[in-house]
Amino acid sequence: MGLNLRPAAVAGTFYPEHQDQLERLVGNLLASAVRQELPQAPLRAVLVPHAGYIYSGPVAASAFSLLRRGEFSAVSLWGPSHHFSFSGVAENPHLLWQIPGKVFSCTPRRPAKNADLRLDLDRIHEAEHSLEVELPFLAQKLPDALLDPVLFGEILPALALDRLVSGLDTHTLIVVSSDLSHYYPQARARKLDTQLLEAVLQGDVEGILEGEACGKFPLAALVLWAKSNGWKAWLLDYRTSADTAGSPESVVGYAAVAWLDG
Repeated sequence: MGLNLRPAAVAGTFYPEHQDQLERLVGNLLASAVRQELPQAPLRAVLVPHAGYIYSGPVAASAFSLLRRGEFSAVSLWGPSHHFSFSGVAENPHLLWQIPGKVFSCTPRRPAKNADLRLDLDRIHEAEHSLEVELPFLAQKLPDALLDPVLFGEILPALALDRLVSGLDTHTLIVVSSDLSHYYPQARARKLDTQLLEAVLQGDVEGILEGEACGKFPLAALVLWAKSNGWKAWLLDYRTSADTAGSPESVVGYAAVAWLDG
């Protein structure tokens, strides 16, 4: 199973390293989050960004603010691997994940029999930020939830779901972590991101795979699963880094989307 504990890798860079500062910042982000009028239907999944909080924190908060404390007993957390290229998915090898002031327990998941045995799961997960940056929000909203963190390489959505579907039920929230387009001027980024988000809202899996998002493989898997279950997607917030804390000459796109049952 690898190491029992995965320590925080990006505390102090993507988010504050001190517990009190982190909890205060996340609480403020949640309290000031953009709120959309949504139907009264069960929440099943969210898309959230994973940049430093100064850039993407307000957008992520618009999705996490929908959660009622303790309403899910488990979180299936999917994101892209930024440091390693591989085919398939990299299951979490750790029993515990740590952030400042909080340790999450993880659902044990054994790699599938057809998994690429060459994958060093400890190494793939140890420095990756795409999943970790969502944990301080989950610590405030779902502090007792079991985590199932999975990193995606290149994989067909249906194959990914074959590996992961056993852990998905109505007590489990799916959280997909992805940013959108990277390092285009503001106008170009908005055009590309609009195309990608239209594909997401319309359930167009192929359109997502042809679009620009670092987490397009987990996002495509979520959209395929949502279609099979009749979930409807709702756009909660969209901004670029120029809208929060960056230059309009080279931006990264961020979106928050919620999937409701029915």
